Amino acid sequence: MIDFHTHILPGMDDGAKTEEMSLALLVREQEQGVREVVLTPHYYAKKRTAEEFLRDRAEAFDKIKFKINMSIS
Repeated sequence: MIDFHTHILPGMDDGAKTEEMSLALLVREQEQGVREVVLTPHYYAKKRTAEEFLRDRAEAFDKIKFKINMSIS
């Protein structure tokens, strides 16, 4: 199964607030049979520019990418 709509990146929107919460959510996904996850934070043009959003999204992913167990990826 693939989850195409997640708010797992830490601190990006109304989903995970911390890195620990992001990792816990990924474990829950795996426990529920999800094998692929698309990280889809919302972009709000009134809150930040596209450049800021892309930078923030990359930084949020960088916070968790090396902590993700390879069996979760």
